[in-house]
Amino acid sequence: MRCSIIRKLLSTYCNDEVTSTQKRLAEEHIADCADCRAMVEGYEKVSNQLVSLRIMPMKPNIKKAVMSQIRS
Repeated sequence: MRCSIIRKLLSTYCNDEVTSTQKRLAEEHIADCADCRAMVEGYEKVSNQLVSLRIMPMKPNIKKAVMSQIRS
């Protein structure tokens, strides 16, 4: 399958929002295509970073801390 077709699915593939047929096709293609595999790894990296943001505790005085950093 061509990369241009698979690349349209990669984001939804990474979010597990594809049909079983689409998943199988994507996985077969990714196994053979280093460029598309790298795109999947990039999506997964961004996803992991976004998840880590959700678990970061907010500073109680975030505005004060940011304004202090800006001033200095």
